[in-house]
Amino acid sequence: MLTNQKRWSSNNQLKCFGILFLHWYLLHGPVLSFGQDSNNAPLPNRLHGKHQFFAGLQFPTNYTAGYSFRFHPHLAVQAQGGIATSSFIHLLTPIGLDPNLSRLMSKSFRGGRMVSLGLTGYTKSRWYAGVYGQHLRFSARSITLADGLSTYFMNDLTSIVFLNSPWLVFNLDSTFWITGIRIGHSWQPVHSRFSFEAELSMGKIVASQNTFSTNQLWLNQLATDGHFFSQMDKGMDQEIRRYGFLPAITVLFTYPAW
Repeated sequence: MLTNQKRWSSNNQLKCFGILFLHWYLLHGPVLSFGQDSNNAPLPNRLHGKHQFFAGLQFPTNYTAGYSFRFHPHLAVQAQGGIATSSFIHLLTPIGLDPNLSRLMSKSFRGGRMVSLGLTGYTKSRWYAGVYGQHLRFSARSITLADGLSTYFMNDLTSIVFLNSPWLVFNLDSTFWITGIRIGHSWQPVHSRFSFEAELSMGKIVASQNTFSTNQLWLNQLATDGHFFSQMDKGMDQEIRRYGFLPAITVLFTYPAW
């Protein structure tokens, strides 16, 4: 009888231990398994995820800053904004962009603003890849009638003196929609919360909207009625979509929000 009591007591102890372990696993197990991050930085829980702020340079397009939310060990979404430069135009000319249009854009674009949304997938190492979409808008700077007509006729007319008169100038506002892919790698110094990321990306201008205007009201009306501006917008959009490939190198400084 004593032997049976000992066996019964041992079985009860095993059952109690099993129940306690199951109880602990149900409370903590899913959280721990979700926190196995590819960058060895555990995610707090399913609701909060991992939040990061970042800032850096995307050469040659813009200076950028943004926010990233890691909602899954292998997936994150990003939202960012930045100050855009027009230096990327020089990349399009060797590809095939008309030199007259390239000169027009270089003279017209004073600077711009960029907003972007992206989705990134992470591997078990520090490599990652993703897709993104950008909205890029450039503000206007005055150009001469010769520049505008050179773009319309796809022929250099800047040598005609009276077309370069300052009494008649054009303004150009352009908006670009860009989609692209990127691949990157992150580095984190020892005993530090911040990290660095380097990316290579390739974007493609998929659509554009170009608004022309002049400093003469009568000419604005004449050009609108004669579809002059709409033809310029159409021709410019076709050229930009055809040759609008935008390679970029990005360097980012990242820091976890919480």
